[in-house]
Amino acid sequence: ALLVSAMAFAQKKELKEIEKQIRKGDLVTAESGLNAIKGNIDGTEFAPQFYFLEAQMNIESAKKNVKVLPSLQAATAAFAKVRQLEGGKGKYSNQLQNLANEAINIAVTQAQDNYKNQKLKNAAIAFEQVYRLSPRDTVFLYNAAAVSVESKDYDNAIKLYKELKDLGYDGAETLYIATNKQTKKDETFPDKNQRDLMVKAGTHENAKEEKMPSKRAD
Repeated sequence: ALLVSAMAFAQKKELKEIEKQIRKGDLVTAESGLNAIKGNIDGTEFAPQFYFLEAQMNIESAKKNVKVLPSLQAATAAFAKVRQLEGGKGKYSNQLQNLANEAINIAVTQAQDNYKNQKLKNAAIAFEQVYRLSPRDTVFLYNAAAVSVESKDYDNAIKLYKELKDLGYDGAETLYIATNKQTKKDETFPDKNQRDLMVKAGTHENAKEEKMPSKRAD
C-alpha cells in the first residue's frame, strides 16, 4: 500500500511538472517527461490527465511547426483516449473542446496549404485529422478519400470510402450563394438565414441556391 501510494505521489508530481513545462514552451522536456512515465500510467487515476497533457503538448508542437502532421495525429489519438477513459464526461473531457478547436484550425490550414502545393498525401492526412477531431464534419473525411484517390493512394482511399459508406454518408447538400457587391464574386454561406441577412444588409445581391448531387456513387 505504501509503495502504491508513493508511486501515485510521484506520478502526480511529474505530471504537474510536465504541465509547467508545456506552459513555459519547453516542449522537448515535456515530451521526454511524458515518454518516461507512459508505460506506467494506464490503469491509474492520472491517465486522463496524462493523455490530456499529451494532446496539449502535441498541439503546441504543431503550432510551432514542429512535425505538424505527426503532432496532429498524436493529439487526435490522445483526445480519443481522454474521452474513452472519462466516458466523454469528466474534468479533462470538458476541457478538450478549446484544444480541439485549435487543432482543427491547424489541420484545415495544413490541408489547404498541402493541397495547393500538390503535397496530396499530406493533404489527405490533414483532411482526415479534421474529421477525427470533429466527427460531425464528415465532408472532411470525404475530402481525405478523394485526395487519396488523386494521389493514387488507393488503399487509404478504399479504407476511407468504406468508412463513409458505413456512416451512411451521402454528401448531397444545398449551397446558399450571393454575390459580394464590392468584390463582384460569389460567396457561399453556411445556411439560408445568414445569406439572406447579408443580402438584406445590402452587402450582397443575386441570392441563389445550388443543389449538390449525392456522392454515394463515388
